Order: sequence, then C-alpha cells, then structure tokens
Amino acid sequence: MNPDLSLALEYKRRVDSAFNGRVVKVVLYGSRPRGEAHEESDWDIAVFLTDDPTMEDRHRLTDLGSDVLMDTGQVIQSVALPSRREAEDSYLMRAIRSEGITL
Repeated sequence: MNPDLSLALEYKRRVDSAFNGRVVKVVLYGSRPRGEAHEESDWDIAVFLTDDPTMEDRHRLTDLGSDVLMDTGQVIQSVALPSRREAEDSYLMRAIRSEGITL
C-alpha cells in the first residue's frame, strides 16, 4: 500500500521550519507504511535531529502535532531522536529502518 503522504509531508514542513536546520531526517513508520492503518490510526513519525533533543524540542513536536490535530482531526505521534541513534539495534530503530518511509 502506498499511503497518502500529504499530511505527513505537511507535518515535516512545519518541523523543518520550527527546528532551524537541525532536522536530519523525518520518517513515517508504523501502521500507515505497513498498509495496516484504519480511519482512526495515528501517524507515527520519527524526527532525527543533528544533536540530542531537549525537553523543549519534544514539547515543540507535541505542539506541532496538536496544531495538525486541530487543523485536520488527525493524531500525530512523533518521537525526537539524535541522528546518531539511527543505526542502533533497538526494536524502534529496526522498525523505522525496515518499514519507514523517509519524507
């Protein structure tokens, strides 16, 4: 299944704007790229940053997701990660690498 990426791409645009050049990569993962999403599924998005994300960064992502929710009714679950963790052998990183769509 090739999901409609317009909402995820809009979120990426907002993230890029809010993080002033610190975004390395934004990846949609989870049920949507696997083709298992239903009408009320959320959007799982990993945001890889050049450095370690701060609590303020995490709050900023949550605020951006809230804006999308208010605009579209769609829920975005995002996680901020330092880009150095991308090659890590954890469940989350394996899932992002194997099923993710880079936006």
